[in-house]
Amino acid sequence: MSIRSSILLFLSLLIVGTVIGCGPDNKGTENPLPPVESVSDLFPEVDEVVLLENPPTDKIHTVSNNAEIRTAPTKDDKVETTAGMVVSQAADGSSILLKAAADINTTHIGQPLFVDNLFQGMVNSVSVSGGNIDVGLKDAEKISDVYDNFDVLFRNDAIKNAVQRSLSAQKISGQYDHLNAEPLKISVIEKPVSNARGVTNDEVILRIDIPEGYYVPVNPHMRGCDFWNMDCTITVQGEMSKNVDLGEEYTKSGITFSTKGSYIEIGIGAYLRAHYDYNVAATDILDFELAQSAYFKSNMTVSVSGELSKSWSTTLSLIGDFDVEITHPYSLVAKTTVVVSPNIVFGVDGKIKGVVTASSYVERSGEIRFGFNSVDMSHIINNSVGYTPKDVNKDGVTINIEAEANAYIFPAITMLPSLKFVRIAPPITLVFIRSGIKLNNNINGKIETGFVVENDGEIVQSSATEASLTTSLEGIIQGRWYVRISPIDFYHTPDYSDIFSTGKLNVLEWKAVLLKAPTIDVKEHPGDYNKRDVSFEIDINITVKPKIHYYYTINGNDIQTKSIETHKPVWKWGDTPIEVEKNTKVKVRAVLYNKDVSNSIWAWGTSISQQTDELVTLINKPNVLPDSKAFEDSLWINM
Repeated sequence: MSIRSSILLFLSLLIVGTVIGCGPDNKGTENPLPPVESVSDLFPEVDEVVLLENPPTDKIHTVSNNAEIRTAPTKDDKVETTAGMVVSQAADGSSILLKAAADINTTHIGQPLFVDNLFQGMVNSVSVSGGNIDVGLKDAEKISDVYDNFDVLFRNDAIKNAVQRSLSAQKISGQYDHLNAEPLKISVIEKPVSNARGVTNDEVILRIDIPEGYYVPVNPHMRGCDFWNMDCTITVQGEMSKNVDLGEEYTKSGITFSTKGSYIEIGIGAYLRAHYDYNVAATDILDFELAQSAYFKSNMTVSVSGELSKSWSTTLSLIGDFDVEITHPYSLVAKTTVVVSPNIVFGVDGKIKGVVTASSYVERSGEIRFGFNSVDMSHIINNSVGYTPKDVNKDGVTINIEAEANAYIFPAITMLPSLKFVRIAPPITLVFIRSGIKLNNNINGKIETGFVVENDGEIVQSSATEASLTTSLEGIIQGRWYVRISPIDFYHTPDYSDIFSTGKLNVLEWKAVLLKAPTIDVKEHPGDYNKRDVSFEIDINITVKPKIHYYYTINGNDIQTKSIETHKPVWKWGDTPIEVEKNTKVKVRAVLYNKDVSNSIWAWGTSISQQTDELVTLINKPNVLPDSKAFEDSLWINM
């Protein structure tokens, strides 16, 4: 079987590309990883509670001018003063100097301190320092230490030309930037986004631009690979794999994002309306409505080559976790935060060998909306999420691979939205959200770019033998309730549940059958003894027969497979027989286009048979009656 190139394709509705690599325990045939049974099995482990209690140091600040914050101080045991009373404040907020005229003493320890109606912290100590009072401060341990109630409203998903944003002084960068000439570029942008309901809003978007040749190593020692038994060998395509000193013996193992213009965009816009009421005699009241952007867009190209004989997977975090803060420019009281934990999971189930360079594109829009009320413990989740298909561009993918496997990639994003008040330690947690889109490439047989398979006659196999590549998409968004105002746990669920799922969508199918050589049927022309009627036949399923194209010549020329799509003439089953003169050399190939029999969104693949030829002579082939049988006695045969 030989394979020839003719078509390049761009995989729409897909995320990133297809990769292969090495993983733990890939020595010989010991300890293969189990195949992935469901999309949710691929989510990396994220300890949400630890992440909220110890938020990332990398922060992105966005400022919303569309917010309302109304707070009421707690009972009378509080300390109030004006800004005119403040002398100075420690940089870390651990203490504040007030003028001696301030009415504060050691009896106020444990009470909240307000300066000009802004909470400064809980009074931890009081001492006289010269003509001033040195007040030690600490963060409050619970919201009810400071406020009787609050109402807040934040919105930053529909603000046009009014979102002030910047990155913090500590830039967010890729974990492997010391290997690359250019680092990842992180920016916060604003752009119009149409959601699944057809409504267009200006959304705040986090964008990660990946420069050409960005190199992400897969450390062979960390992965436990044995590079001597060829069970997991990877050679990265791209210049960035050269002259890289990782302090390890092997430095060319990894993944290269190879095309300039690769990027990921994540919607960080959120709407939050929350109400809280502290009650001494009964249970506190909390109700909120949260809408989190489901926008996600990726346009990437990756290039990897290697050999793998068993299941493997690994998780990469290109930029690590980061914290998005949404504040109000006129209030220092509260802010909403969204901790984002982005990961990409690569893996292979089965056996694979070769090179893959794949481009991919996906765009998802819409929002997920949560509602909760502690009075009746009602909690609802709904969504308006949709995927946007794009036109196919045939210059995106290169495949030279031999496999019986499913190679997949799963960008998994975990988001932890919460509400924080200044100088109150624990955040008010609401929900946890995680989402991802798994791209499956199920590969069988030997495949090269072009997806054309020709039966050259060297291998005699049945017509059912196929080489195929089926690409499917599985999108999922999951949510987990974690409604907590420390120390009150209003409601929580231990596990995630599905909010939105596409199911398995077959997006692309390439399939090629090893077609048997066609036969040439020659009959005497009824009106002219010097002519013959010619038709063609092939041994294949009756439902496929009408889809077969017979490309033929009667001038002695061969049928060239490289240009077979434009070849003329063409005959199909059911057409009128072809009239040819006697002593004519007829040559024919049978061709089956997968797009004619596939039900996928996009289908490629061309199956080409051997070339069959026959000299149409003056004398017809004899008919033997009866045909081949075994007889005990002698028998007259008529020809």
